[in-house]
Amino acid sequence: MLSLRPHGFPLCQRIFTFVCLCSALQSCRNDGTEPELPPEPKAEFRLDRFSGRPVADEKHATAMIVSRNVNAPLAGETAPDGIAINATTGKSQFLHNLIGKKPAVLIFGSTSCSNFDMNHEPIGRLCQQFGNQFDFIFIYIREAHPKGGYNPKVKMDDVDVETPTSIDPSTIEDRINLALQLKTKISSKLKCYVDTMDDALAVRWGAWPDRVFVVSPTRKVIYSGGPGPWHFNISKDYWHVPPPPWMESIFRERGVPKRSLEEFLGTYSASSLSLRSSLPPNN
Repeated sequence: MLSLRPHGFPLCQRIFTFVCLCSALQSCRNDGTEPELPPEPKAEFRLDRFSGRPVADEKHATAMIVSRNVNAPLAGETAPDGIAINATTGKSQFLHNLIGKKPAVLIFGSTSCSNFDMNHEPIGRLCQQFGNQFDFIFIYIREAHPKGGYNPKVKMDDVDVETPTSIDPSTIEDRINLALQLKTKISSKLKCYVDTMDDALAVRWGAWPDRVFVVSPTRKVIYSGGPGPWHFNISKDYWHVPPPPWMESIFRERGVPKRSLEEFLGTYSASSLSLRSSLPPNN
């Protein structure tokens, strides 16, 4: 016989034990099986050691890109949620709530990323070409090459490329100002948001220094762009100096898209996307 008077237990704890036991017995099924227990809560996604810190040097940048790449959602997976700050209203919104009836193109970048800077015109062109079929959402993230921080020399065809510089914002208001400036340079069709100061979206999406994804109305990732700057493939004629072989092998093992964003958007119309809960992987 079950004893409800375990020695040494206070009265309140004995009462609590009795109530829990009765509840468990009542939840048993008629067929005699064990009662169903509620699922354990999923662990929250954790920030990393780079969160909230300006990028100091090449070692910092390399470690951050490689370690965060495993966080980026792949095609077919559910898009991670998170908090984004609306650059127009200043209000916080869940990322999932930004996904409407049209597929959403999520573009991550910053002012001082030279690769992102060179893609202003191609992104603007895609906004104009596909703006009626897709929602283009720009999410401003931590500066790639802040003043006083990591500022590498960039070359294209053996010619030095002028790297844009910017002070790494220390407040949401400063981030919003830079984000809105970028919007004016790219396209008025961009919906503009900023990451929180702890860089939660950049961490969860593996998005620093720049990256692009497409999410269906059912919140499934249908295009997962590779890690920038090397695989920030906006247009079909995009080219970038490849990363070191050891790094590229890590990227290839997890998968990088064979098509550019431009080619992907051209393949699928808004009508076909809205009728499907998921689409073939982009790679």
